[in-house]
Amino acid sequence: MDPREQDMIRKMQEETKDIEVPKSLEPEQIEQKLAAYQEEKKYNKAKWFAWKPAYTGALVAGAFLLCLTLAAAKDLGVRKCGDMAAATAQGKSEQTVEEKENEESAEAVLATPKDYEEVFVCLEEYQKQMEESYTYGSYAENAVEDIAPFAETESAAALGKGVDSGVDTGSYSETNVRQQGVDEGDTVKTDGSYLYALKDGANEISIVDIRQDTMKQVSRVELEKGAQISEFYVAEGRLMVCYTTYPDIEEDKGYQQNVTHAVTYDISDPEHPAKAGEVTQAGYYYSSRITDGYLYLFSQFYVDSGIAKEETEQYIPSVQGKLLPLESIYLPESHRGCQYMVVSSMKLEKPDEICDSKGIFYEGGQIYVSQKNIYLTAVQYHQEEETETAIQKITYQAGKLTGKAQTTVKGYLDDSFALDEYEGYLRMVVTRDNTESLLRLLPEDGSGSDGEENVQSNSVYVLNEELETVGKIENLAENERVYSSRFMGDTAYFVTFEQTDPLFSVDLSDPKHPKVIGKLKLPGFSDYLHPYGDGLLLGIGIDMDEEGITSNGVKISMYDISDPSDVKEIQKYVLEDTYGSPALYDYKAVLTDLEKGLVGFPVYADQELYYVFSYDEQRGFTVEMGEEVNNTSYLTTRGVFAGERLYVIGSNVIESYRISDYQKVDDLIL
Repeated sequence: MDPREQDMIRKMQEETKDIEVPKSLEPEQIEQKLAAYQEEKKYNKAKWFAWKPAYTGALVAGAFLLCLTLAAAKDLGVRKCGDMAAATAQGKSEQTVEEKENEESAEAVLATPKDYEEVFVCLEEYQKQMEESYTYGSYAENAVEDIAPFAETESAAALGKGVDSGVDTGSYSETNVRQQGVDEGDTVKTDGSYLYALKDGANEISIVDIRQDTMKQVSRVELEKGAQISEFYVAEGRLMVCYTTYPDIEEDKGYQQNVTHAVTYDISDPEHPAKAGEVTQAGYYYSSRITDGYLYLFSQFYVDSGIAKEETEQYIPSVQGKLLPLESIYLPESHRGCQYMVVSSMKLEKPDEICDSKGIFYEGGQIYVSQKNIYLTAVQYHQEEETETAIQKITYQAGKLTGKAQTTVKGYLDDSFALDEYEGYLRMVVTRDNTESLLRLLPEDGSGSDGEENVQSNSVYVLNEELETVGKIENLAENERVYSSRFMGDTAYFVTFEQTDPLFSVDLSDPKHPKVIGKLKLPGFSDYLHPYGDGLLLGIGIDMDEEGITSNGVKISMYDISDPSDVKEIQKYVLEDTYGSPALYDYKAVLTDLEKGLVGFPVYADQELYYVFSYDEQRGFTVEMGEEVNNTSYLTTRGVFAGERLYVIGSNVIESYRISDYQKVDDLIL
């Protein structure tokens, strides 16, 4: 599969949820166009049908989003939401376009509105622009026609305790965390004695006793009817379940929003779980984190068109059934939107009380939670101008949330691993491009459909605590984009790709003067980079031929980074006849453990398989297990271990294996 087709689908999927599509962009029409493109390119038919649903959904939603945002960007005369409040907070006058282009500092602290009417006016202006954008329908159709289909390439992370530092994990695996010390939810958890698994097709979590060779389901936690469970936590004798409920469309109860729930159960006796508390907030569940004894809950609250000013519940989020007060709403100066990210905190010891809440105007994108701050990022597309990423920073401490700063940078992020906070600085690596080139088909000669060269490069930025840019490197790897990143202390590693895989290493010890110190080129690319002990870096991705056109299969690599200026690939293993892996879009699908010397993840071939590799410096990678997984559910296959047993969970089936020889021990249908 052509890797240039692997650029935008994931970002489009994440940022364009629940957008209504015009008839001109219905899936049937898009499929016809994509089918024609496939015939022209003569790609492998089996692979095409495997990826086709992802292509169609993302392209339809993505093209529509581009249509809307491009039209809105043209109306430069409309005042931005929060301008007045932000200017008052800063005590500064409006800037000219030239001043804004030359400004390297953060734009403002996040501002609050003076009344609910100001919120309403901002939303109304934005939605008028969205309605006007429908006149650009033909532009959107042409845009889709010119876009090649892209495949998902979400970076994968490792599943295990302390993965950021590569430390040993103990007697059982824990969910991968993006930031060490900040826990995340998952669909499978273990505490070493019991396994907790979300059951596909049901609103329940099964609790399974794994203390003996024969597994036994001892109880289940069943949620309310209509609950859509996303993920859960197991900690200190508690099970915390995060889910969304939706309005009952069969009952006419007027305007209703989706609601996000976090319900806590006492599981000190796993055979008899008991509800201990519940908190709610408006919107779809987006994500959550647990750190220092607090749960931080994120939901996306969308505002529909045709809102009525007097019905504030239509455009003001509620938490625990009460509307957010004005001081808890932020109207960023840097960009607009018709949705909020609602963030609430809850002390684990008081599971039915909210500590603090904020509703932040937000255009949709990714979040990154460090040990002190929450960063919301959103891509901004501008017609005939360079794509930008807006960043909003919210500090948190003991459940207290405070808007700190905001800014925009040129370019867009590959994923949340492309930014990292360290010693007060936010470091990031971005791909810089303009919307016009994103909409052009990328032919093999690297030129645009109009014969012009596609302008694309990559940059490294270092921002201080106020989100002012203090250091940067620009114009790296022309006509390539970032595929994976990993920041490790004073060094950053990132991979770009066009025909070969340049693995860059960047010295960040002087934040004001970052510099590239190494560049390793190899065929193919790594979608995920993970620290693996002293001086080693694990890479998971796709192996390509020398021309960068034909895939040889999923690959796993080990890099020697003992000298960051001279990185070497010391081991590589290619899984032939494979074409992808859930690890490429779900970073919790990979299992690693240094003490046991294993790496495990599912892959796609003629059927889904779960592979386990061992690794040591003398023998390199060795395939220890390659078992078929009959996973037909929407839940990604998980592998976890407890003691000397490996458990593979997929489609409501748990299979256990001895780690000593990877022979099957037992299986259980939930």
